[in-house]
Amino acid sequence: MMRENTTPGAKTILFKTRLYNPNVIIGYRTTTNKSMRNLSQVAQLIRWMKIQRNGSNFKVFTSYNGTTWQQRYSGTIYMGDCILAGIFTESVLASRTSVAWFDDVEVASGLKTGEVFTLTESDPLNVEIYPNPAGDLVTILIPGNEGKVNFTITEIDGRLIEQSSFTGDETTLDVRHFKPGLYVIRLEIGGAMVTKRIVVM
Repeated sequence: MMRENTTPGAKTILFKTRLYNPNVIIGYRTTTNKSMRNLSQVAQLIRWMKIQRNGSNFKVFTSYNGTTWQQRYSGTIYMGDCILAGIFTESVLASRTSVAWFDDVEVASGLKTGEVFTLTESDPLNVEIYPNPAGDLVTILIPGNEGKVNFTITEIDGRLIEQSSFTGDETTLDVRHFKPGLYVIRLEIGGAMVTKRIVVM
């Protein structure tokens, strides 16, 4: 959900799904204190959900694998520069408690105008990166590698954060100076390119 503030009638856009049927619901309120409008769509195999804001334009996406995204909604809602973003669960029945489990949750900034982040990871060399998410140090392990590895780390908007190299099958990176968010690491190993994601907490 993204909303202008915490008041009950605030301008809002939200997206929700239910485990027991294939329908997903997009709700939005474009005018303060007006009724919420709801759109229902059939969407199979939904495991990932995303709301993307670009100024007053809001888009809703779904994905079955977290890398390939399908747009479900695009609309205009005029909100202030600073809004609230979060996740929620609700019960269909007022007398029944709802329980939900969320993972891989992220609030990211810096997307290019109109950009949909659809990184597809390619890994012919079984590169391991751990821990991921990370808070201070990250280990890159390439089993059996003996040559030089060139790599770059960028933010999801493409801005270069770090560029370096190492030789052998393992190295450790210090990410304590990274701000929390999602980063892309691209490794070049003997002409092969490997793309991975790193989440910094």
